[in-house]
Amino acid sequence: MRIGLPESARRTTASLPLTSMIDVVFLLLIFFMLTATFAMDEERLDSALASEGQGAVSSEELLPQILEVSGGPEGDVFVIGGRRPQSQAELVGVLKQLPKGPGVIIRVADTASIGAIASAKQAVADAGFGRRTYVPATPD
Repeated sequence: MRIGLPESARRTTASLPLTSMIDVVFLLLIFFMLTATFAMDEERLDSALASEGQGAVSSEELLPQILEVSGGPEGDVFVIGGRRPQSQAELVGVLKQLPKGPGVIIRVADTASIGAIASAKQAVADAGFGRRTYVPATPD
């Protein structure tokens, strides 16, 4: 006579039903294959920027325009690229001639009045610039 587990317990082995797990794995595999998006390799994509001299984009167009706003005894002063427009309407005219893509930076001096800052921001919006940045002028 043997001492230990009964004979019925010794003969049973544990087994896991794998059929349903295999079905789930295949369903997940099919799902991911159907919903995946396949992107083109980067070397096959066209460059958005052509090299200078070949395309219509130059290095000046990639830099944002800088509009400097300050105030003084003679009144509000706007300076953009060496030009000094005397009014908001004249500033809008100057800004409309510039490329809109890179945006504009409004650099404001401590001496500028709130009205001059508001005029500059409105002129930039009226000229059609979507990208606008407002920064204080750094002391030199």
